[in-house]
Amino acid sequence: MIKISTLATIHKNIEQYIENRLELAKMDLVSYFSACISRLLVGMLIAAHLLLFIFFSSVSIALIIGEWIGSYALGSAIVCLLLAFILLIIWANRKRWFQKSVLRACIQSFMSKTTDTNEKGSN
Repeated sequence: MIKISTLATIHKNIEQYIENRLELAKMDLVSYFSACISRLLVGMLIAAHLLLFIFFSSVSIALIIGEWIGSYALGSAIVCLLLAFILLIIWANRKRWFQKSVLRACIQSFMSKTTDTNEKGSN
């Protein structure tokens, strides 16, 4: 027959194991979300710089075109129409270019974290 002290030890070990697994899950969740926030901030920083680049490039191109044709207003209008056309193309393909690729990247990131965690736990 099993002694009561042995059962108490087993019970205590099981409780400690459950607490450790919960703590590990919390740490993995915090690690995953901090990585996501970090990627989001870097993406926003890159997007801000890209927008500044597009803005200053557009102004420069509008001034150059305006000087060539003799009207800065017409040069600005041509650049505006060009940017509107580009925006229309981006809007038409937004699901294929952005939503699916972002979803795929998030799933891939989450699955790689899950796979890494499972490999660590099985060793």
